[in-house]
Amino acid sequence: MYERTNPFIQAVPGGILDMHHSKYIAETDRICRVYGSEFVPSQDSSYKVKLEGAGPVGYRVYHIVGIRDKFAIENIDLILGDTRKKVSEIMSPRKEGEDYQLFFHVYGKDAIMKEYELRKNINTHELCIVIEVVASEEETASAQCSGKMR
Repeated sequence: MYERTNPFIQAVPGGILDMHHSKYIAETDRICRVYGSEFVPSQDSSYKVKLEGAGPVGYRVYHIVGIRDKFAIENIDLILGDTRKKVSEIMSPRKEGEDYQLFFHVYGKDAIMKEYELRKNINTHELCIVIEVVASEEETASAQCSGKMR
């Protein structure tokens, strides 16, 4: 119901979600089944996304890395900690948090829930790491993400 003029209409990319005929059924105490909603495409076939409170924070660069090494998977937290230290050395005198931000999103281990993940042990044969860098200068972000900063 956040900032809606009508609780039954929700603007979504590409149209609206009409919930006038939606039905909500409690399947369990934690699961609700919803049906009867209808997607209505925009009349001009446009695809619009509303961005709120957005302003430039810098340049964002991503790299995606796949890992399928048992030792690396078992020690991924240590490896990423060491990588963060090495990046800090390479970036000097620039400082993380001031001149750039570095994020590791480890899909297959805590990428979604982070510290709230209930499963602490991972049992997988491969991981995907999305490395995200934000910096005020495009060259800094690109170079840092590729490890070529001088």
